[in-house]
Amino acid sequence: MQPVADGADGVTARPQESAGQLRMLALYQAHQPDYLRGMMGAIITKPQPESTIDRLVTTGMKTPPSIGTGMLVADLFGVNRTAALKKIDCPTLIIASAKSGELARQQAGASQIPHAHFEKIEDAAHAVFLDQPERFAELLEKVVKDLTPAWAGSTP
Repeated sequence: MQPVADGADGVTARPQESAGQLRMLALYQAHQPDYLRGMMGAIITKPQPESTIDRLVTTGMKTPPSIGTGMLVADLFGVNRTAALKKIDCPTLIIASAKSGELARQQAGASQIPHAHFEKIEDAAHAVFLDQPERFAELLEKVVKDLTPAWAGSTP
């Protein structure tokens, strides 16, 4: 999980982190294929077939760098979305890497959601579904099973 964007407030709250993100966007803009390949190495810790990484990079290359940069700047530094967390009124599963440098912000965001269940997965990077697919699937299956009794008696 990426922490929910706190918009321009995040720039003043975390100036060094924001500067680092903007520096990375400049690299992405100038060297998109290399940046994407490096990003895959940073967000996935378990060895993947080279064809998987190639496919992910190819998919990322479909977004022109100028559009990708604009989207990321708008998402990270545009609107402060943190107030919306308290309005979520359904069961919510949030999964994060225990290694995440943003773990504290992720947990803080999860604590704002009334019916959230927060799980951190050990031995995984950002792409927990690739690094720990069995654990990820187990958590999803549990959520579905927990919700099923509530839906079993209802008619579509």
